Amino acid sequence: MAEIELIKGADNGNVADKLSAAYPKINRNFQRANSELAVHGQNITNHEGRILSAQGELDNHEVRITQAKGDIDQHKASGVAHAAEHITYEGAVTGTDNLKQAVDIVKDQLDQAIISGDSGPEAAAARVSVSGETYSTLGDRLNDEYEKHTAQLADIAKVTTAQLSVSIDDYGLVGDGVYDNSVGLQAMCDSEMYVYLPPGTYRYTTTLVLSKDKFILSGASPDTILLFEGAGHAVSVEARATIKNLLIKSKYDGTGSNVYIKHGCNLENIHLYTSAGYGVEFCTTNHVITTHLDSVTIAYNKLGGIYLKSTGISQINDVSLNRLYIAKNGFDADNLSSEATPSSGHAMYIDGGLGIRIRDYVFEYNTGAGLYLDKSTGYTLRGLVVEGGYYEQNKYARTVVNWGGAAWDNISVSGSSFSDPYPLPSNSLTPLYGNTAVIERVPLSPTININGIYDITNNKAEIGYSRVSIKPNETFDFNYYPYSSARVRSDLAECEGFKCLIINPELGGFLEYGDNNYTYINPYLDYLIEIEYKCNKGGVAGQAVFQFNRLGLDSEEQLPNTDGGAKFSASLPESLTFIKKQYVYNSGQMKKGTRRLQMYLNNENGLPAGSYLIVKYVRITPIGGNVILSGATSARPEPIKGFQYFDDTLQKQICGNGTVWKDASGATV
Repeated sequence: MAEIELIKGADNGNVADKLSAAYPKINRNFQRANSELAVHGQNITNHEGRILSAQGELDNHEVRITQAKGDIDQHKASGVAHAAEHITYEGAVTGTDNLKQAVDIVKDQLDQAIISGDSGPEAAAARVSVSGETYSTLGDRLNDEYEKHTAQLADIAKVTTAQLSVSIDDYGLVGDGVYDNSVGLQAMCDSEMYVYLPPGTYRYTTTLVLSKDKFILSGASPDTILLFEGAGHAVSVEARATIKNLLIKSKYDGTGSNVYIKHGCNLENIHLYTSAGYGVEFCTTNHVITTHLDSVTIAYNKLGGIYLKSTGISQINDVSLNRLYIAKNGFDADNLSSEATPSSGHAMYIDGGLGIRIRDYVFEYNTGAGLYLDKSTGYTLRGLVVEGGYYEQNKYARTVVNWGGAAWDNISVSGSSFSDPYPLPSNSLTPLYGNTAVIERVPLSPTININGIYDITNNKAEIGYSRVSIKPNETFDFNYYPYSSARVRSDLAECEGFKCLIINPELGGFLEYGDNNYTYINPYLDYLIEIEYKCNKGGVAGQAVFQFNRLGLDSEEQLPNTDGGAKFSASLPESLTFIKKQYVYNSGQMKKGTRRLQMYLNNENGLPAGSYLIVKYVRITPIGGNVILSGATSARPEPIKGFQYFDDTLQKQICGNGTVWKDASGATV
């Protein structure tokens, strides 16, 4: 510490220093203090340097510790850091001092078990396969099963290769609807395990026989069509085969069914149309066990949808049918099935069987019953489950059972609904009760108009058959095509901004066909037919004709009146502004086969230039006595004879007599 010079004063008994003597002392004291502080500052700086140096040493030490830990971990994970003979072993393997000796002893034991055949219980059990075959050694068993599995994989590889490489060109198949593919199609199905037919119409004239187990016949439904134009059945299934993604169509005047089942099989997403027999017929001379149908559409088969009958040599067991749409099958829509021909015209006919399950289905517009159950031959129908179905307009009855004086066992029909105005026939048929009766069902698809509209504004015709345009996996309605820009226009002043169908002397009349196998009109219902149009004939006498023609089943020719060719026809009055006309026609006028819309201007009196018929829309609504239109007095349609209307203004139901509207008392309103 610096020495301090004292300034003398009177307080210590000395003579006090004068200021001249005190100033030097004070200055010297400050100088000594500054020197002392400078020394201390340097000492502090030196100390800080030593602290920083110590921190660096600590960091370096931590790096060395981390590196050492990594070396230790690597050493622990190494498989070669220590030889096995240098590792001490203590465990279940006796007579050993180190790990190598223990491993060698275990290896000798395994070699004995696999190669030589150990006699211990565990080794003996391992030498017995799942099938019960005993091998001398475990190695023999492993080698044998390896060879078997290799062979199976080779078979699978062959099938996979066939699926990828086989072409219809290899067998000369042509999908033009004209060439006879009988020989090539049968050869392909006989030679391959998987046959894929690309889109096209494959005509053939000899029954296609499927005789190989695990065989698959597939296409691109509904664009792959098997068109059978020969005698007998279109396809005979005689092995456990699968048919999927096809449309099969036969001759209506032929002699067989579309699919004839002689062996348990699978039918998936197929469509079966217009055979002379059934869509699916089960053989009555073979036992048929374990058959599955899923997403199957059956229509226009002359004898019915599905025929399933058990006999003494044909027991039908374990059949599941899911997602079925079966419609418009039978002799003719104008005829009824009868007790004399009980198997005709039904969506599904079952006579005996065990374990039959039907789920998620629609049976409608068949000339027989929706579901006809029979046991007149004495073979019990046992374990039938029918769930989640819909029945509509099956002409014979709703769902019926012919008791036939026989016993039944475990029959369940539930979750179904009916829409059927017909009285039950006065015979032995009895309805299955316990289900729901409805007037009409909710459409299964919101994209389809259930009433059937020619949607001219969308540049195509969507002619939907009422409530029959809905079925699994395919739109069951008419073919439609885009019209030419000259036929559908909105730029003409007369169109008033709407897209309209144009008919004039230059363009000629208009025809819109349905598919040959469909009909616009259900002959069991009354229809409200509406059209909105304007017509200019220049004051010349002549008709603007609006009609539906009845055609032959497989023809585009109109039937003569002597063959029941009655048609709906109306003469449209001239109007230079858009006008709506409504017509009601009943089942006496609308016949099966009514499937061609025709509109034209009759030119027999010479229509002047500028004449036209412009149509905004055509609508067909089934009424069948169940639907009554309603609205205000000012919105009444024409008082068509027999047409009923609920007048919201008057709050009562009225009826047209052809001239005026009358209420229930007969008064004109």
